[in-house]
Amino acid sequence: MNARRAAVTTSAPALALAPALALVLALALGLAACADEVPAGSRLERTRLLAVVAGPVDEPARAWPSAGELAQVRALVVAPGQAPPVRWHLEVCCTAAGALAHAEDGVGDPVVRFAVPPEVHALRVAGVIEPQGEPATDFVYDLPVARDGVTNHHPRLAQVDLPQECAVAGGPAQPLRVLTAADARETYARAEGGVAREPLRLSFFASAGELARQFAVVEAADPAETSEVTMAWTPPPVEEVPPEGLTVRIVIVARDLRGGVDFTSRTLCVQH
Repeated sequence: MNARRAAVTTSAPALALAPALALVLALALGLAACADEVPAGSRLERTRLLAVVAGPVDEPARAWPSAGELAQVRALVVAPGQAPPVRWHLEVCCTAAGALAHAEDGVGDPVVRFAVPPEVHALRVAGVIEPQGEPATDFVYDLPVARDGVTNHHPRLAQVDLPQECAVAGGPAQPLRVLTAADARETYARAEGGVAREPLRLSFFASAGELARQFAVVEAADPAETSEVTMAWTPPPVEEVPPEGLTVRIVIVARDLRGGVDFTSRTLCVQH
């Protein structure tokens, strides 16, 4: 599955899916939110859709539901601070027949539950996320359905270490340290034959300051029992920090590139 970037709609007068969505995202690799201006991929400068997390309700560690199971799909929407009210519309379709399996509107956390229809191999989730007073985001997410004993589990962020002390405005870069265990990366049978092991792609987001890069990867061939990824985060300059200091939100999303997702949201403080 390959990631593609495209512009999202900047407004949604009616909270319903357009006949042709403005954005198709392979969310297993990540998503990019763009509007009238393209923000830095790692900058959490407004309310953004960062991932889609799916799986069976009764076994949340599994990323692929089976036919007949009650499944849940959640759009991970994160704001730099207090989130505004978010209106949303989500539709679930059977990709082979194109039949609508579930549709729901709501306000708040975009989460839907539905029974996976029988005899389906994949589902397609399409949605509109509209934070109040901010640009809307249209998205499409393809959800595999487990069958013949073949499934996938969500990866796990074993440990996340952020600086314990407040950073100094305009000060030096600080390390953000992430540990992942080897058993978080499953092996699977490739369509072209043979067995492969999952890599992990870590996406970093910050509401202020500067990240050294947006992504880091734990390679499939990494033999370590525990793999460490360190990302450098530079505090914002003095002129961007108010006298009382600033709270910075850091979000880290791990993807196994087959639909499995884990994430964490933390905060850092910045003072003069």
